[in-house]
Amino acid sequence: MHELFSEDIKIQIAKQFNKKPKDGINAIIRFCDENGIENVDKQIAEFFIEQKENLDLEAVGDYLSGENILNQKVLKAFTQQFNFQNKTFTEGLREFLFSHKLPGEAQKIDRLVQSFSDIYYGQQQESAHEQIFSDADAVYVLAFQTIMLNTDLHNSAIKDHMSIDSLKQNLRGVNGGENFPDEFLLGLYEEIKENPFEFNFTKISPGIQMNTSLLDYDQTFKSLKTFMNEAGNGQLKNVFPNISNADSLEAQVDKPRSLLANLMGYNGTLNLTDKETGAKCSVQIYEPNIFSKILFNDKPKIIIQPLGDENQDHSLKLAAQVEASFRTPPETFKSTYGYEADSMEKEYRISKSAIISKSHVSNIESGQITSGKTR
Repeated sequence: MHELFSEDIKIQIAKQFNKKPKDGINAIIRFCDENGIENVDKQIAEFFIEQKENLDLEAVGDYLSGENILNQKVLKAFTQQFNFQNKTFTEGLREFLFSHKLPGEAQKIDRLVQSFSDIYYGQQQESAHEQIFSDADAVYVLAFQTIMLNTDLHNSAIKDHMSIDSLKQNLRGVNGGENFPDEFLLGLYEEIKENPFEFNFTKISPGIQMNTSLLDYDQTFKSLKTFMNEAGNGQLKNVFPNISNADSLEAQVDKPRSLLANLMGYNGTLNLTDKETGAKCSVQIYEPNIFSKILFNDKPKIIIQPLGDENQDHSLKLAAQVEASFRTPPETFKSTYGYEADSMEKEYRISKSAIISKSHVSNIESGQITSGKTR
């Protein structure tokens, strides 16, 4: 970091970051602004590297994988701090993945692996070593395949483990239309077999999370999956009938890359925007497969997150109303970078109470409830 950041200032900012990541990041931004220090993204990236032993690595991984422009710039600057030129693929991947704790969200893992792939490939082009990769996409595919290979080889729940021939088949033609050299894949296979990765994934994601088999019996979950499969062409009010501004909502469906679906059981994300209030929230959908069950002990999972720095009260309300539309109760409320867990839980309870009251009144009006008793 810039020399004006003394060790005492770094430690103070690390404590702020661990308590509330946004406060720590804002402290760096403010210090840079007050002292005329440029390249804030680089300062934040170097802070994560230099203060690794003092930081909450789960919060580091969550920030690096964020979708905002500054987060993406910091991720690029952070990855560029590594020297991959004289490292094998697995050495480089290990070093990068263990520099922070991996998020439990598919899109965030995707951003991290993509950043590694871009920088690793670029540095390999500048090295004197034999060029194995045709492009960054080949690095990306191999990174995910390596994670799946590691999971396959080192879990007793899998009886028939992946063979070297199966690995070759899975990677056929992904290296710019060509295959990876046989000796390269054999070396990778043997290394993973003898020296497994010990992945440390975040188990509870920021936001409002449900991770339970009860979702299989939840009508809202079923309607949501249908809506996603139809690429958002259905009626949102049929999915979330209790949202107050359902008619003013715009929906964007982000479908997953096949590797994310295979690794994490990720079915995609529904991004909601209220055209009237500016409220935003996202709904991530996961259904377990063989790898996600092993990596995350997963059941069906929904992660709901309010989004945006503006209109936060409206975004909180929207996220809470989406969650309250499920009969399945939330299991966890966890602070996101911009929203506190207590605020999400409070707004959820208000929304759920409103739905229950509305249902009770409707039952009375329809004659289903008389004198406090159900017919």
